[in-house]
Amino acid sequence: MKPFLKNIVSQFFFYFVVFGIFLGEAWAIEISSSLVQIESLQKMNNNIHLKKGVGFVIDKNRILTNLHTVKDSDKISIKGLGEKKYLSARIEFSGYDCDLAILKTSDEKFFYGKKKIETNFNSEISTGLVEIIGIEENLLKKYSGQVQGVRFESYGYFGIDFHKIIETGFEIKEGFSGSPAFIENQFVGVAFQTSKMKSRIIHRDVVAHFLKDIEDGVYDGFVELGFRFQIRASQNTKNYFRIPKNQTGVFITSTVKTSGFEKFLQPKDFLSEIDGVPVSDEGLLNSRAILEIFEKKYVGDLIKLRYFRNGKSIQKIHKLQKPYIFDFYRDREKVQIHCNGIELREMGRDTIDLYREDFASSLAYYYLYRIQDSLENFSDTKDFVFTNISTGFKRKERDEYENGIIESINSVVPENYHNIEKICKDKKNQFIQIKFIGINLPMVLKNPNFANP
Repeated sequence: MKPFLKNIVSQFFFYFVVFGIFLGEAWAIEISSSLVQIESLQKMNNNIHLKKGVGFVIDKNRILTNLHTVKDSDKISIKGLGEKKYLSARIEFSGYDCDLAILKTSDEKFFYGKKKIETNFNSEISTGLVEIIGIEENLLKKYSGQVQGVRFESYGYFGIDFHKIIETGFEIKEGFSGSPAFIENQFVGVAFQTSKMKSRIIHRDVVAHFLKDIEDGVYDGFVELGFRFQIRASQNTKNYFRIPKNQTGVFITSTVKTSGFEKFLQPKDFLSEIDGVPVSDEGLLNSRAILEIFEKKYVGDLIKLRYFRNGKSIQKIHKLQKPYIFDFYRDREKVQIHCNGIELREMGRDTIDLYREDFASSLAYYYLYRIQDSLENFSDTKDFVFTNISTGFKRKERDEYENGIIESINSVVPENYHNIEKICKDKKNQFIQIKFIGINLPMVLKNPNFANP
């Protein structure tokens, strides 16, 4: 067969296989031109980790995808459906609190002929058939099923970031994250999590917030809810705290440090209004959750609260700020420390995600408790986890300590990586003793910097 005929035949079979299952669904075939295959390479512990995902083209020649697919990458490669050549890409914006990212490539030809998916829709999402269109094994693939719920749920392991999700009754394969989701051909969100017989989609309201936030060239992030509260207080409780008769609302139980709310709200305050809208005993404002009110706010927006303290009504206008304590646990930057052949990593959500299969469950729960406690009792002390050692220990000897959280080094509790570097460079100690939380026997190493007097 002549080369040009062979090429025509191969192209025919490619499109027949790719689009055959979408016969009669022209909109899905049209969307396929916007889909992007993503490969992300990360070098760690002398190994190369490959992550695969999907993205899609939106306005301004940008690619929207999940951050977890590309974060901490040493190399990001992209190509369109049916294309043979991968191109280099980079992260332009990281939505570290909502698992979204914008990718860019310097080769503008990549976007020729590619459809830009419209993400700006305002209709309510409650029920319907949701369809996720993506790429699997280099072929166009669709997963579909009914919406099972729309609610707020944690976007990460530590339960710090709560945003709106759409839950479905079907499971997608790993590597399908970042694919666009639709109901009746309208964009509703981005696929990002899957579990047994369920998939979760980042709600398009979260996507819209992310895209609006970056319009000024900087991602500020979500403001987050800066206080905790208790619903359904009894009438006796209200009477005891001198709350007016028939007054609805919720009791404040704690505030989040660095949010700004800790400067004026106190535990046992009774929150009755937000922006002039009454708060019900269930914590709702016109059937909307308090979280949903904050979800639509941006850093710098004003919010008006009315609350009662000791029977007195108080009004406060607060300028919303981003609690930087949350960033403290998000590992926005990859921080690895090498100390005399020891590899340490700052403990945070990324570390748990990266080593989840090996990380002792008891330590994971311990650290989860530490984070929740620190939201109210903030300190700058960081935790570090031991991830690898290149010398001095056999594999079996180090297994007991691997992925353990460091309690002290030579009896000093490290508050940050500068402390660790100082200890590692110390020439006075012949040995380095590393004590781990929950392990009685310390790891003992020879100190190569020891200067024998």
